[in-house]
Formats: sequence, structure tokens, C-alpha cells
Amino acid sequence: LGICYGMQAMAKKFGGEVAAGNHREFGAATLVIEQESDLLDITHEGAKLKELNVWMSHGDRVEKLPENFVCIGSSQNAPIAAMKHESKPYYGLQFHPEVTHSEFGLELLGKFVHEICGSKSSWTPANIVEDAVKTIRETVGNDHVLLGLSGGVDSSVVAAL
Repeated sequence: LGICYGMQAMAKKFGGEVAAGNHREFGAATLVIEQESDLLDITHEGAKLKELNVWMSHGDRVEKLPENFVCIGSSQNAPIAAMKHESKPYYGLQFHPEVTHSEFGLELLGKFVHEICGSKSSWTPANIVEDAVKTIRETVGNDHVLLGLSGGVDSSVVAAL
């Protein structure tokens, strides 16, 4: 999944063309879903969405798709605002799904991770602490640790572990 510059880098890497846009874009935009795809298949209140409110922040844009890629979404200032490979799980989004300004952004990221990549979310905050403690015990063994505790977040977390 290439996001913003990542989409541009992906397009360039696979033979597409990237060029400066007519103007820099920063702010809200409407993404028009041009073609069905696993990634942009979002249903809200029983209806499949045809548009998404998203957040753009870019100066360049993909002008020509690489071979075997198709446009799956466009906006007023970015005719190719979302793309996908025809047979591989390669997707590019010119907008930023990771920010709260993009509606359904976290859902899009979740779809990519879980449905497209097949990854399972098996970790929890408790697992993270457990893994960190295990790693520290394996690293330190029977030795001692000298810790300078400043009272800041980082050193306090290390001390707690």
C-alpha cells in the first residue's frame, strides 16, 4: 500500500509517470470511486459508498498509470487519486487514510492489512508488555541494569518494564 508519496514512488517504480500538479493540494477532497476494488469497497448504513471524504496533501501526482495498474479513484485535482494492480495486491492512495480527516480511513487500512494481506491482529497492549519484558529478561539475563530515571515518559516506561 503506497500512501501519498508512496503511491507516486510505486507508480514511478513500475513505469508510470509522476509530474508536478497544477497546484499543491492540502485539505479536504472528495474521492470518487471509479472502479470496484477490495480496498475501496466500503458500505455505510447499508449502502455501498461511491464517494469518500478524504484528506490530501501533495504537490505532485500520478499522470500516467504503470502497465497493469488501473485507476480506482479520482478527485477534482488528482485524476488518478487511487490505483491498484490488476492481479497483485498493490494499491496506491494519493490521499491520507491515516488521518482523522479521511472518513473510513482506518477501515481502509484495516481492509488492506486483514482482508488483502491476510494478516491477523493477534497482539494486544498486554501482549506488547509481555513481549518487551521477555526480551529484556533474555537480553539482561542474570546481570543488573543501571537506569538513569529522568521522570520523562521514556525512562519511566523503561523503569516500569
